Amino acid sequence: MRPLAVALLTHDYTLKRWEIDALQRLESAGAVAVAALIALGPRPRTLERAWLGAQQALEGRDPDPLADSLDARAAFPLAAAATAAAREDPIDVIVACGVDPSARGGRDTIGLSFGGAADDIGLFRAYMHGMPLDLAVTLGSERGERVLASARPAFPERGLLSEVQQNVLRRASALLEKALRELADDLPPIAASAGATAPPVTLAAACRNGSRKAGRVMQRALRRLRQGAGDPDDNWFLAYRTNSDAFVCNSERFRADGYRLILPPPGRFYADPCVIEHEGEDHVFFEEWRPDLARGVISWMRRDGDRFTPPEPVLERPYHLSYPFVFRAGGDIFMVPETGHANRIEMYRAVEFPQRWEPAQILVDGIAAADATVLEADGGWWMFAVVGEAGVPKCDQLWIFHADAVGGPWRPHVRNPVKIDVRSARPAGSLFRRGGKLIRPTQDCSATYGGALTLCEVTRLTRRDYAEVEVETLLPGWLPSNLGFHTVSSSRGLEVIDGKMPSGKESRFPALEGALYIEAPA
Repeated sequence: MRPLAVALLTHDYTLKRWEIDALQRLESAGAVAVAALIALGPRPRTLERAWLGAQQALEGRDPDPLADSLDARAAFPLAAAATAAAREDPIDVIVACGVDPSARGGRDTIGLSFGGAADDIGLFRAYMHGMPLDLAVTLGSERGERVLASARPAFPERGLLSEVQQNVLRRASALLEKALRELADDLPPIAASAGATAPPVTLAAACRNGSRKAGRVMQRALRRLRQGAGDPDDNWFLAYRTNSDAFVCNSERFRADGYRLILPPPGRFYADPCVIEHEGEDHVFFEEWRPDLARGVISWMRRDGDRFTPPEPVLERPYHLSYPFVFRAGGDIFMVPETGHANRIEMYRAVEFPQRWEPAQILVDGIAAADATVLEADGGWWMFAVVGEAGVPKCDQLWIFHADAVGGPWRPHVRNPVKIDVRSARPAGSLFRRGGKLIRPTQDCSATYGGALTLCEVTRLTRRDYAEVEVETLLPGWLPSNLGFHTVSSSRGLEVIDGKMPSGKESRFPALEGALYIEAPA
């Protein structure tokens, strides 16, 4: 099958580095061949671009290298030679690079929209207005326009334009690559929409943005004053209940009744619970943040009637561990903790359950992944995880891997990333079936990391396709003062979730009627 022949529509033969990276990856994979270059006039100079430069200067940080403007003729010399010789090689589609796709002149044209803008000035508009940014790759033709792929990338909480740019341009590059690869492979688009349009930047918007950023800086400074050295930014805690009819996996709508709290000692936090039943007893594995180590370890406790045994560390490594996903396969019990700091996905086997574990296998190497969640279905194995890069939030880009056996080999899904959406990409616990539907718990990190939990119904899961729809969002307001909710796990008789409160608060949560407060030993 021959590669998709594309012509690049540019301003004065100029491309951004993120566009070049996507196109060169596609050429290396044999999916696309850049066959021609088309140049319009120089990119127009506007007041918004002047403000963009002023904002970057104010931050005192260099723009992300992916935003660099480069010469397309140097990046694609064969296409430049064909253009210089005025050869008219067959072209399948035009790719508008920072150019309004309507300038295509009647040819089928792909364009990437940043909140309705043809280039990354749309990123700046969304940033200045304090609104989310929607990316969309569209295909325009004589028959009209359709969306091939869309995304809602994460905006880092610190709020610097350079950090927002760092994440968004990587997601834009991945989205363009995904759309062109799937068009070349003749894969039908996953349901997508163009999303919201960011209005142009005005002086009033610039003033409001400055006020918002100053407020955030003040909040961060006050928070640092309140918390001690080495303390985590947030105090995550656990909550459990045993009234199974109210469990998330059994109830069509979230009910907050029956929860009791498990609070960590000062300076530590408990998060990412995973429940497994073994020999008639419920066991809970979770991340315990240790200030003496400045990293997380995997701890365990067993339910004992209405109480729990004291937490014990069961897995420590020289790097941070979290999100212990514990499951059965072939008569063994395995754990896949988050090991993104080691740049791989590791699996451990229980030697003496629940306290002794040995390394079993590296499932995927050379990847910065978080919250890997394993599912056995339809005679095979599936693994869901968010994948990111160093220094970039791992909250918005869902990858799937599949294997015939739990030991692998694990192969990436042909449509990776299957989803780019900060509202519902990151896993939040085991998948479960409810009313015959396969439900995937996910994290909503759009307002803050772990801010809420969204349930998604998986409607298609094959090695060539994937689709899911959001069906319910579970907010942290089930408990006063609670600011987070990002994991849920259950057995037949026990459900455990997590939540968070700001660091430095002198008092714990207000009294919750019927709650049992368990202060774990230091």
